[in-house]
Amino acid sequence: MRFCWQRFSAWADTVGDDWRNSGEVVASGTIPHEDASVDVLVTVDENSAAFYWDEPEQILFDSVSFPMTIPDAQEYFNDISFDDIDGDGESDVSLSFVYPSGDSTSLIWIWDPEERYVFQEDWSVFAANS
Repeated sequence: MRFCWQRFSAWADTVGDDWRNSGEVVASGTIPHEDASVDVLVTVDENSAAFYWDEPEQILFDSVSFPMTIPDAQEYFNDISFDDIDGDGESDVSLSFVYPSGDSTSLIWIWDPEERYVFQEDWSVFAANS
């Protein structure tokens, strides 16, 4: 499954009451799930990444929790993918951060129908100073 993301400017002006223009959104994408596709907007903070419906009202679709705190996560956010990593036909999550030193952290979650997104420590790569 293909995933497309677009990086958003953190300096966008808020227009009306549409939260999508608030500067919180770092990326967008499509999550294929249960024979449907959901367009989402992605926000990150030091503890998690959240996936919201691409609507004027901020409605949570799903999220992942980081295994550790990532200070300044929004600033160092680099990329997100909802590709099917394990070949089960469901969207997984791959999220990366790149730091000024050039080090990077890549975090992977695999979809589980009972537990939702399950963090995969063995598949993830942590920056030397994380």
